[in-house]
Amino acid sequence: MGIAEDYLKSAHGKALGTGGPTCVTCHGSHSVTAATLDIINENRCGMCHSYERAAAIKDAMTRTEAMIAGIDAKIRLLKGEGVDTDSREKSLFALRNTFRRLFHEIDTTHVEQESGRIRTELSAIDQSLAQYDQAKQQRKFIGALVVGALLLAALFSHLLKKTWN
Repeated sequence: MGIAEDYLKSAHGKALGTGGPTCVTCHGSHSVTAATLDIINENRCGMCHSYERAAAIKDAMTRTEAMIAGIDAKIRLLKGEGVDTDSREKSLFALRNTFRRLFHEIDTTHVEQESGRIRTELSAIDQSLAQYDQAKQQRKFIGALVVGALLLAALFSHLLKKTWN
């Protein structure tokens, strides 16, 4: 099932043909607006009904979208460092798609619950990424200790050499 089917199953889609919003109502006709959370706003939603419910939906989705963006940035950073992030990328991709399916949902409770469930799964991904950061910090610390020990050994060796000459 895709976005169009999600729309048709929503209250907005069910009202299609009886004055309900069409794709053009929200996305425009000449300069099509991408499906971002900015599309949920008082001007657009308030044309037909109170913005209150839409604001609650947008709030729940904004928190989720922020987590997705943060985790995506961490994955790209780790991938750039040569870390195998494939499984986490796939998990994030699936969660992002599930999240995008909420864009046509107008049941506040469902959106808040589903956003919460997605955030829980995102937290698990984030925690697994944090383990890479912890391991990297440990390697840096151990590396610093080794370099320090080698410098001390070199200094000790230099001092021994001076005392024997």
